Amino acid sequence: MSNVYFTSDLHLGHRRILELYQWRPFAQMGDIEAHDNKLIELWNSTVSKHDMVYILGDFSLKSANENRKILERLNGYKYLCPGNHDSSLKSLSNYFEKVEQIMIAKFKKEIYTFLQSDMEFVLCHYPLVEWAGMHHGVFHLHGHCHGQCETPDPRRIDVGIDSTKSILISLEEVLMHFNLTLGTPVESE
Repeated sequence: MSNVYFTSDLHLGHRRILELYQWRPFAQMGDIEAHDNKLIELWNSTVSKHDMVYILGDFSLKSANENRKILERLNGYKYLCPGNHDSSLKSLSNYFEKVEQIMIAKFKKEIYTFLQSDMEFVLCHYPLVEWAGMHHGVFHLHGHCHGQCETPDPRRIDVGIDSTKSILISLEEVLMHFNLTLGTPVESE
C-alpha cells in the first residue's frame, strides 16, 4: 500500500509569501531559494517514490523549465488541481498522473485498512460551498485560503501548508481531523 498525502500553497519562487507567512522556513532571512530547497527536502524526506501526493494548487510561480526540474526531483506520483498561481504548469501535465480543476479521489478500506469504510473526497484549489455528495459522506479538501477560510464547514479542510503548518498532510491525518471535527468516526455511505 502506498501512502497518500495532500498539500497546497507551496508558492515556490514567490518572495512575497515569506513576508506574509513568517513561520515558513527562511522567511526571516527573506531567502526564497533556501525556502524552496527546504520544502523540497521536507517533501522527499516524507514521500517515497511509490506514494501519491495530491497538490491542490499554487505549487509554484517559477518558470516552466524551473518547475520541470523541481518536479523531476520530487518523490511520488503527483496529482494536480491547479491554482491561480500555476500558469507555468500547464505545459508540464506529463509530470502529473492527472490534472483537473476539480478531482474526485476515492480510497477503499480494503487497501487502506485504517479506514472504517470507503472514503471519497472532492479536491479543488478553491474552497467550495457545496459539492456533490456533501450530505452523504463525501468530504472536500482545498487550499487557497492559507488558513483564513471565511466560511468554515466541518466537512471541509484547508490542506494548505499555511493552514496545517506542515508541507504535507497524510490521508490518516485528514481522517483524524474529520473525526475530531465531527465528533464521531467518519464513514461514507
